[in-house]
Parts: sequence; structure tokens; C-alpha cells
Amino acid sequence: MLSSGRGCCGAWRPGCGGRLARWGFGRERDLVGLGGVTGRVRPRRALCAVCGVSRVLLPDSMLRRRQYGVEVIWAGLLAAARGRPWNQVAAQLGVPYTTVREWLRRFARRADRVHAWLCGLLPRLVDDPVWPAGVTRVADGERGGAAGRERGWVR
Repeated sequence: MLSSGRGCCGAWRPGCGGRLARWGFGRERDLVGLGGVTGRVRPRRALCAVCGVSRVLLPDSMLRRRQYGVEVIWAGLLAAARGRPWNQVAAQLGVPYTTVREWLRRFARRADRVHAWLCGLLPRLVDDPVWPAGVTRVADGERGGAAGRERGWVR
């Protein structure tokens, strides 16, 4: 993002539109990957030239406020989706069972938002999308305030 010089503060603060500039680093932290491999990560920090707000820019392999990497969390969600109990998933990944249980609970609470976001991506990725069962396109003038309706898709 910053290497190309195209970072924009508007992604976090709508209406700002200021350019993000490199401004040091965030706090160094441990990131646990698959197989329990721990690595140290020191994410970049950026400062908006217009509003003066600084942001820590996380790499794609990290999620905000999570010790485990994206690949570990995703592996846990996939194993649970395939019907494995969370305690077996935790043992397979080498993660405390309470952590896996919380990932599954958090994902279940946000499943509708994730579904709406993925349905919003579908027409951008595929020329002739096949919609999941129960999903219909809403006309632009009918969009409401719910997460799915904002993007034009409802269940």
C-alpha cells in the first residue's frame, strides 16, 4: 500500500482523502502460524498528511488483536465447517480449545455480515454469478440500512 505511494486515509476516515506516509513502526509482536511456528512481526505505521491520524498497517497474514495468523484461524474454521468438534480442531492446530471455541462463536455471530460481503464480491469476481440459495438482488433504489441491503443483497 505505502510502497506504491497510493495509501489513502479515506479508507478509515470517510471524507478525509489525505495521503498516508510512512511513520515508523507499530509495536513488535509474536504471530503464531501453522504448526505452532512463532515469528516476530513489526508492522508499519502510517500518518495521514491531512488529518494527522496515525494507523498501524497490518500485513495480510495478521488480524487485528489476534495472536494467531490468518492461516491458523482459517484452518480452524474450515475443520469445524467439515464437522469436526472444536476440541479436536484445537488439538490438531495446537491451540487452546477456548481459543478455537471463541473463533467459532465470533464467526457465527458475524456470519450474516460475512455472507453479505461475499455476495457483494461475487459480481466483481465472476461475469455470470450463480447466487446462493435464498439470495436475491435488490434494486438500487430499495437499499436499506442493514449490512446486506447496503450492498444490494438480501436473504
